[in-house]
Amino acid sequence: MRRLPLYPAMALVALAACAPALDPPSSPATPPPTESEIIAGLPSYQSPGPNVTAGLRDSTGHTVSLPDGVAYATAVVTFEPGSPGPTPDAADPLSALGPPDYAVDTQAPPRAVSIGNGGTLVLRFDGPGLGDAPGPDLFVFEIGAPEATEVAISDDGVAWRDLGRVPGGAMAIDIAPVTREGEAFHYVRLHDAAGEGPESPAFPGADVDAVGVRAGQVRRVAIPGRVLFDFDDDRLTTTEALDGVLAEIAQRPGSRVTVEGHTDEIGTAEYNQRLSERRAEAVAAYLVEHGVARERLVVRGFGAQRPVVTGHDEERRRHNRRVEIVIDGR
Repeated sequence: MRRLPLYPAMALVALAACAPALDPPSSPATPPPTESEIIAGLPSYQSPGPNVTAGLRDSTGHTVSLPDGVAYATAVVTFEPGSPGPTPDAADPLSALGPPDYAVDTQAPPRAVSIGNGGTLVLRFDGPGLGDAPGPDLFVFEIGAPEATEVAISDDGVAWRDLGRVPGGAMAIDIAPVTREGEAFHYVRLHDAAGEGPESPAFPGADVDAVGVRAGQVRRVAIPGRVLFDFDDDRLTTTEALDGVLAEIAQRPGSRVTVEGHTDEIGTAEYNQRLSERRAEAVAAYLVEHGVARERLVVRGFGAQRPVVTGHDEERRRHNRRVEIVIDGR
């Protein structure tokens, strides 16, 4: 048997080692997801659905236009969900602040609050507040299927004037039947009429997108207590802030002026009530000394009953120790 020389065999092995490796068969490229596939993968939220009513309607059912200069709620005072209550995605009362912005969108939580069957929502309006003018003055944007709602307004959040029951939907309400000339209001209360309207397991009761008011002629000025008084005292230490208020009162000679004293919650309710009254009287006396007729003034103290912020740390207490001066009318 013939043997091949060793060196040709070694050459063949070397050539094989230098040959490029063959790539394994490639799989076809995965196409990018389509827009519909991306949307389908997003979280899905329940929605109260489209608005059943079209446009604003007054108490007679006629369509009305939204006037210029409407101001919207700036703070939630209280929110007491009814029973049954809404799904957590629709239980944020802050959704009712600002102008109406609801749209049916199952990829985002609903931009409205459902107050639940028999629930109550109280909103505050800073600045001029709600005043009476010819035509509707209060605008409640209730979305989805109409749910009957009981509406009331207040100047101080304590004494309420009922405007009656509205059928739901986007409603324009005239406050003239319960007001007098020159009055203005800073609180609106919405109470769901329990058991009326089509109830939804996820969105029971009225679904509130926004509440707007036609601005009145009231100016509310809040002066921190530390600007006017030493801690736990009722003697004025500085008056620069009051001098600015005096200038505004002088420009509105027909106005009524209300001075309100407020404290924090430290101490007994009786002590805080007396302190708030003494501080309000001290401010009122300064206004009278500088030309404001006493008969134009209303003076009252509220103690710690009306905090502007809740909590028990010193920063929040400083906010609640204040004097508010309300200039009403021209």
